[in-house]
Amino acid sequence: MKPEKSELEFQLADYERTGRDAPDRIIATPESCEGMLMTDDEIFDYCKDSLAVIRVMVERNPERAVQLRAEFLTDASFLLRIARIKPEEYEMLTVESGAREA
Repeated sequence: MKPEKSELEFQLADYERTGRDAPDRIIATPESCEGMLMTDDEIFDYCKDSLAVIRVMVERNPERAVQLRAEFLTDASFLLRIARIKPEEYEMLTVESGAREA
């Protein structure tokens, strides 16, 4: 099931609504979100780490891998929408996540 909203899109109100602790930089800028505040290096690391977890989960827990892939693609779509990644990077991420065959 694909999430309605990327967690990278969460503003302070979203964290409060879901009862989760907000990162300090969201508390400091409540109208912003992680996707906007992340550095390019943080985005790269996030994508790299997410893809690694998905690959491991495909072997260990395929059902969980499907959910993680859906969440990751929601995040990647958001990053594309706010121009934090380029269309060709998004395409590569969809292939790398296993959502589409190369």
